[in-house]
Amino acid sequence: MNSIAIGCDEAAYDLKELIKAHLSAQNIEVADFGTFDGEPVLYPNVAISVAEAVSAAKHERAILLCG
Repeated sequence: MNSIAIGCDEAAYDLKELIKAHLSAQNIEVADFGTFDGEPVLYPNVAISVAEAVSAAKHERAILLCG
């Protein structure tokens, strides 16, 4: 398993998309937990979802971005 969970707040959305593209180009599976646009989001909700996925061993690692 070579997968990474990723999530961010609205301020880091563009950076998250760049990182996703970079990882995908290296054939690394990326599971995106949001946000999915530049609209405001409750960052703790995204962080909890990412943390739960890693904790449940659905993904090896995670990247969380916050503006």
